[in-house]
Amino acid sequence: MTHIPSRLPRRNFLISTGAALASAGLSHAAFFPSTASADENGPVRMTVSVDQSSSGAEIAPEIYGQFIEHAGNVVYDGIWVGEGNSIPNIRGIRKDVVDALKPLEVPLLRWPGGCFADQYNWRDGIGPRDKRPKRHVAFYDELETNEFGTHEYLDFAELIGAKPYISVNMGSSSALTQVQWLQYINDKDNSTLALERQKNGRATPWNVNYVGLGNEIWGCGGNMRPETAADETRRYGFYLDSEVVRYSPQKLYKIASGPSWNFPGYKEFTEAMMKESVNIFGQTPFQALSLHFYMWQKSSRSKSDEELLPAVGFDESEWTGLLKTVLTVNDAIVTVSSIMDKYDPQKKIALAFDEWDASMNGPQVTLLKAEISALILNMFHRHTDRLRVASTTFMINIGNALIQTKGPLMVLTPSYYVFAMYKPFKGAKPYAVKIGGNQSIHESLPVLDASAAKAKDGRIYLSLVNLDPNREVEVDTDLSGTPEGQVLTGPALDAFNEFGQSPKVSPTKFQNFTVSGGKIALRMPSKSIVVFSVPG
Repeated sequence: MTHIPSRLPRRNFLISTGAALASAGLSHAAFFPSTASADENGPVRMTVSVDQSSSGAEIAPEIYGQFIEHAGNVVYDGIWVGEGNSIPNIRGIRKDVVDALKPLEVPLLRWPGGCFADQYNWRDGIGPRDKRPKRHVAFYDELETNEFGTHEYLDFAELIGAKPYISVNMGSSSALTQVQWLQYINDKDNSTLALERQKNGRATPWNVNYVGLGNEIWGCGGNMRPETAADETRRYGFYLDSEVVRYSPQKLYKIASGPSWNFPGYKEFTEAMMKESVNIFGQTPFQALSLHFYMWQKSSRSKSDEELLPAVGFDESEWTGLLKTVLTVNDAIVTVSSIMDKYDPQKKIALAFDEWDASMNGPQVTLLKAEISALILNMFHRHTDRLRVASTTFMINIGNALIQTKGPLMVLTPSYYVFAMYKPFKGAKPYAVKIGGNQSIHESLPVLDASAAKAKDGRIYLSLVNLDPNREVEVDTDLSGTPEGQVLTGPALDAFNEFGQSPKVSPTKFQNFTVSGGKIALRMPSKSIVVFSVPG
């Protein structure tokens, strides 16, 4: 995560307009909108064909990962309420949040940061909670109590069934300190650190495998030049996986701190990390390279470039501008992947898109946010040969939150429902999709986006996103069989689910199918997401 100027809400990022708005269309020609005109009030008609003759690399479940950090009320109130609290909890962790996340089958949970990780001392977060130090951490206004530390995080990950992904502190801590943190977590024998862990309440090791080598080490994680970042990554990677010798495999899945698409120098940084990190044994000391991207659109009602569009009440120029920026996620993946290809043509090193969000001014998670989540997940499905890890910012309360809490109340956001509807895509084999007759909103924004895959249950799933806020879309597909599906829509693009009220945006069974000539057609509502399946 990047430092947020004080006059912007947390997780809203001031980024370079040139870098963020460099391109507006998908790189796949099949998804470019045509310039054909259409009745402004009538439905848009188009075709969707799924190429089942071959499939891409499996959609790694880990691209559906999540991210939590000690920022705002992400952790405190969002996850941790403490033992003895009147809010029902499991060892201090909110029971309602655990119960809501379990069905999502969250594959990966990143912690403690983000920039918080770059000054984090793991020893502050172990032992009796009433004796843990309270500290101020750079980039954050809140006083950190350290009530939620290593044991609490790993307990939470176990409760929701997620694999832990711990980002170690490369910015302000030594390699030895981080080695000892992992030994505390993973040691199996009666080492001093294992005995200390046992004394603190955990008898067995957690066997954490995913480890982040720093966070944004070009910025808040150390302000390193590319060559220095590569050297430090090589050094930390060696010590954290100290059993690595020329002929032995690396035990940890290490994710190196990569570039941010928001800032200049991302090409040079990627080049250095891929070229200069290789150790004396010819090994790259990481299994994945991270990429961060925060999308934004400035408010049309402000003269300041630092004021973001509002989370609710945005105008047409604001939401269309934001969606055009969202589509440049594809360009970010393609550009960084092409640099990685120069040094890793066999694509052994994964791309880890482990921070992404569309930043807005306000906490509300709206139907527009849900559409953005669906668009980005669809784009991830098109790059499975390289993209194998991702996590959205954040899982709770802030940013692209799946869940929001307020005292004893909890609400599931529209983004939660996207991740629920997309569950079958985890581990599925993606198919290429072609959209015929795709039209445009404001010249360059496509009306429809789509992704298809054959899931582990043997069924073929098709996700469709209608970005038009006013018009229905009639889609003729080349799929056959009896369809089953859900639709997510709402009364307005800025509709959101409020505490203590029936949800305005939640999935319902989709039934608006017809069959003609043995092929399935459907009529999608405006501003909607449809996911349906047919027998494979």
